Amino acid sequence: MRYVLSTCLFLILLGCGADAERKREDAILSGQILLDTLRCQEAIEVLEEVGRDSKNIVYTKTLASAYACRAGYNTPSFFTDDLPNVSNSGSVIGSLTTFTNASTNNAPDNDAFEDMQTAINLLLYAGGLDSTKDPTVQRRATALKSDEAEEVNAYLLFLILDQLGRYFYHYGDADSSGVKGGRDDGKNECLANYNSGTYDTDAVVNFGAGDILPGTKMSDVLAKIHGLGISGECGNGADDDGDAVADEGHPDFGSATNLREARLCQGVILWNNFRKILVEVLANVTSDDFGELDNISAALDTQVGYLETALPLSSTYVTNTLSQTKCVADNNALGTTEYLEWYFVFIFEALFGS
Repeated sequence: MRYVLSTCLFLILLGCGADAERKREDAILSGQILLDTLRCQEAIEVLEEVGRDSKNIVYTKTLASAYACRAGYNTPSFFTDDLPNVSNSGSVIGSLTTFTNASTNNAPDNDAFEDMQTAINLLLYAGGLDSTKDPTVQRRATALKSDEAEEVNAYLLFLILDQLGRYFYHYGDADSSGVKGGRDDGKNECLANYNSGTYDTDAVVNFGAGDILPGTKMSDVLAKIHGLGISGECGNGADDDGDAVADEGHPDFGSATNLREARLCQGVILWNNFRKILVEVLANVTSDDFGELDNISAALDTQVGYLETALPLSSTYVTNTLSQTKCVADNNALGTTEYLEWYFVFIFEALFGS
C-alpha cells in the first residue's frame, strides 16, 4: 500500500513539473511572438506570470529582451545608428551619450533606465549565478553551454553600452555632442563631488599630463586631467566665462550613505562588466562592426592601470568588482566613497572629458 501511495505521489509531482514546464514553454513562445510586434508590456506580463527561472536560458533571454524592448532598445537600430558613434578619439564616454536612447534618461529612477538595468541583471546572472558574487565571464561559462554564454555576452555588451550612454548623459549633463556639462539644465562641471583626499602609496603615475606624485590631492589630479585638453571644465576651477568657481558634481549623486554609494557603484559596475565582456566578445568575432570597440579596449585597460598603480587596493574595492550588491557592501563597510571617487577621477573624468 505504501509503495502504491509513493508511486502515485511521484506521478502527481512529475505531472505538475511537466505542466509547469509546458506553461513556461508556452509563455516563451507567446513572449517571442509579442516581441515581434513590439508589444513589450504584454510580453513581460506573459513571461513574469509563470515565474522567473534564471537557469532556463531561453526564458531568461526572452524576458531580458522584453524589458529592453520596453526601455526602447532595438538591436538593428543600435547597430546602424549607435555603434558607429563609439569613438576612441576625444571623449570615449561622451560618444556614448550621443546614442539614440541616452537622452531619454532624466532621473536615477527613470522607468526606461530601470527597465534596461533589469534586462542587464537578468543576463549577468543567467544560469542561476549568485547576485552577491561577481558575475564573471568564467562563471557564466560554467553555468551555461558555450554557445549560450557567447550569445548572452554579446547581447549584454550591446545593452550595457546603451545603458552607459543613458547613465553618463544624465550624470554628465551631456549635450547633443557629448560634451560633459554642456546642457543648461544642470551645469555640473564634474560627474560627482570629490573630496580632498590623497593617495598615499609610493607610486608615481603619469598619464599624459605630467607626473602625479604620492600625496597628490584629488583636486590636483583633476586639474592635471583637465590639462589633457579634452572637453569639459572639471578641474579647471572656472566657469565658461573664466570666473573662479568650485567644481560641482551632479546633485543626484547626493551625499547620503548607501544612496551615494549605490549610484556611484552603478556606473562602476556597468563599466567593469563592459570591459570584461568586451574582451570576451572580441575574442569570438571577426566582424568589422566591432572595429572601433577593439580600438578602445586598450584605452580602457590603460586608465584602470593608472588607478591600480596609484591605489593598489582599488583592485579589491572597485576595479575588479562586477556585482552591484558586492560593490555597495564593500564600500559601505569602508565607511567612505573614496575608492569610488578615485575610480571616477582616473577613469570616467579622463575618458569623458575633464
